[in-house]
Amino acid sequence: MKLRWWATPAAWAVVALTIGVLVALTAPSSDRPPQRIGIALVIGGVVLIAFAARDRVRHLVPLGLVSLVGGGLLLMDGPRFIEPVTRGGGLVVLLVGLVATRFTVRRLGRLAGLVTCATFVGAAGLFVYFDKELLSLSLGAIGAFAVAVATVGLNRAGTAGEVGSSLGLTRVFVLGARAIGDRATNAETGEPIRDKVLYHGPDRQQRFFRFVILMGFASAIASLGVIADSTAVVIGAMLMAPLLIPLMGMSLSLVMGWADELKRAGLVATVGVGVAVGTGFLMTAILGPSTDVDANSEIASRISPTLLDLGIALAAGAAGAYALSRSDVSDALPGVAVAIALVPPLAVVGVTAQLGASGESLGALLLFGTNALAIVAMGALTFIVTGAAAAESARRWTLDWWTIAFGAIAVAVIAALVANTASINESDAVSERATAAVEEWIDERDYEILSIEIDGNDATVLLSGPSTPDDLDELGDAIDRVVQGAESINIRIAITEQTTLNIDDSP
Repeated sequence: MKLRWWATPAAWAVVALTIGVLVALTAPSSDRPPQRIGIALVIGGVVLIAFAARDRVRHLVPLGLVSLVGGGLLLMDGPRFIEPVTRGGGLVVLLVGLVATRFTVRRLGRLAGLVTCATFVGAAGLFVYFDKELLSLSLGAIGAFAVAVATVGLNRAGTAGEVGSSLGLTRVFVLGARAIGDRATNAETGEPIRDKVLYHGPDRQQRFFRFVILMGFASAIASLGVIADSTAVVIGAMLMAPLLIPLMGMSLSLVMGWADELKRAGLVATVGVGVAVGTGFLMTAILGPSTDVDANSEIASRISPTLLDLGIALAAGAAGAYALSRSDVSDALPGVAVAIALVPPLAVVGVTAQLGASGESLGALLLFGTNALAIVAMGALTFIVTGAAAAESARRWTLDWWTIAFGAIAVAVIAALVANTASINESDAVSERATAAVEEWIDERDYEILSIEIDGNDATVLLSGPSTPDDLDELGDAIDRVVQGAESINIRIAITEQTTLNIDDSP
């Protein structure tokens, strides 16, 4: 008698790995990131060792032991052991970079090799410097890929009638890899999509003209929505913006090695970016010169992107490519457009540039760069997996300068995202410690916290109470201990008094 999937040990192993992936990805936002990463490693190690023994697959044992030991060390003393772990990861990145540099020099020359080497050196430096963030991201990405392959393998096993108590985890991964490989190389599994995403053929000028017109309308709506601080209006701009199409054209061109089509799609996308930014700049000059940047929620939500925004963009980019690859799910494209939100960040760039807020403008531009990078990368991968690339004729990928440039831009964008994520996480952690210190000082005193703000090296605490306490210096010292290197600590007391008035009713 065959067991259901929920009674299959391999299925529960996939569930456990999924939990480990989620734990790893949430590590940077926790108060103990190394320990959270350690938990994810221990989960992965236990699963691998258990199924290595069960399935008698010896080559999984070393990987499981490394994961288990590394996770155990991080659980015991995360701050001490996380640096050696990430330095080892940085060394691996450097070794891969040396191989890639040698290959590039042979194909494109020394200058291309130098750029390639610098890109990998930068990636290794990021891995070492931002240990918690990138170790979490790397483990999450590897784990998510493994879970995806295993899920496909479970589905293939179910179709073949192999689901049962004897189904091994290694067999699940093999079935998943074969299923993905078969689909990626079988031209019959995909649909030709070049006419959907590329601006070629006799009608390319008409299509380009329509693209510019739609971009102008979408950019005007998005800019007005940002100025008016209206989420509904901004969503309307997302639904009609056509910028997703040329980016998907870049994805397909990267996969197929079509240099001319890549340049054409990149040019169309660049024109769209210029239209969006220019429209936002012009609309603000005419209708929104008094817009308050600090109080506008539509601006505030798009000027400080983090790794979370990268994750959203990666998932949305894959969904968009999948929807384009299959005619039976093309109705999902409007939802994908809303999730990715390409035009609103560009509108914010134009609006804030007109208002003189250069920092906010750069933040919004970084958000757009993150979204565009994720779309192109995940679109290319999805076109391969869905068979859309195999359905095209003359598939031919060649290393060129645009490949190296894409890698260098990816490292630069990820560096900015990781740095911003680390800064936000550190600021949140400092705020939590400061709040705990103030609450400990208050204890049974008749005071209430109104707000605590940490801005760089400046701390501002606003309390309400019946009078000004005599031991404010003690509170200042407590805050100074948690906000290390604070240049100024401002403590403000809002005095609350209760007065009873006797009203004489006599005339």
